[in-house]
Amino acid sequence: MLLERPPTLPCLLLCAGLACSCGASDDSNETVADAAPDLAVAQPEVGLDLGPVPAPDGAPDLSPTGGDGAAAPSCSGLSLPAKRDYTLTLQHGGLQRRALVHIPPSYDPDEATPLVFNNHGSMCTAELQAQMSHLDAYADKHGVITVTPQGTAMIPGWNVGKSPQDYLYAQVDDVDFFRTLIAELEKTLCIDPRRTFCTGFSLGGSMCYRLSCDMSDRIAAIASVSGPDGTVTCNPKRAVPLLHIHGTADSWASYAPDATGYNKGAEAYVAAHAKRSGCAPQTTVTLTQGKVTCKSYSCPATTEVTLCTVTDGGHTWPGGDGWLLGGTVNKDINASEMILEFFDRHPM
Repeated sequence: MLLERPPTLPCLLLCAGLACSCGASDDSNETVADAAPDLAVAQPEVGLDLGPVPAPDGAPDLSPTGGDGAAAPSCSGLSLPAKRDYTLTLQHGGLQRRALVHIPPSYDPDEATPLVFNNHGSMCTAELQAQMSHLDAYADKHGVITVTPQGTAMIPGWNVGKSPQDYLYAQVDDVDFFRTLIAELEKTLCIDPRRTFCTGFSLGGSMCYRLSCDMSDRIAAIASVSGPDGTVTCNPKRAVPLLHIHGTADSWASYAPDATGYNKGAEAYVAAHAKRSGCAPQTTVTLTQGKVTCKSYSCPATTEVTLCTVTDGGHTWPGGDGWLLGGTVNKDINASEMILEFFDRHPM
């Protein structure tokens, strides 16, 4: 079912430490182009190439049928959506689920188009995740469809495997929800199966880790912003490229290991992902810009694992909007632009 987007919802339980942006409501019928932020991104001081180490021979083939991934769908009979922004609703697991869908101006129903999931953090909403990250505006520049789904429970979130709130979501099969959501989207949109990606903030980024383990056949690459890896077991069918961005002053999902046992620290879970991706343990600095330092593992040419450490950065989306209890928002990089450029390099 397709619905016009509702107005942005207020934050839930702000005083309890909501892990997302809590800005004012906006007009959901306004196109992103009308309110797009400045898309200019400062040039890095050193390390212009964030590619894998060693770098692959030449740029990846991003054509719909290029590379070693699945062939693009025929997409015959599809037409342009009536709206560029709408809410998709569906029944799944006895629950009514929904997701915000944003179509770029360049979308052609006859051409396979990349898709990026943009997952919200715990206790937040899809509307606020879209607003905080400004991902839709940057996706327009890259010709990418964005889908911002809504989690479940009174404290909205995701079944990532292991988290402080995992008892709230343990009965929800979110992995199958994403599979079902892709299948539903493919009924009306021409989606490239080689270029379906996942990014998210906080627990939403943790859900991307879960999908890299359980849906490596459909998720080409992932990017997490301040979202720890909460997977209990991980046996992907293929190595899934990872970009992880995390602030050292994050007080909600700490950069260093915490005493709860849920968070082993950004360096540890990125290293674990690199190991199961076939990468060597050595890292090389691939970008320094202001307070941001990115280190990439020495991986096979077909994958990339990079950790970008934001010194003094809070539980926030770099380059995006802040929220009351999130701490410092770093402006040396723009996470949305960096993530989309990372995905550009990593079709399946």
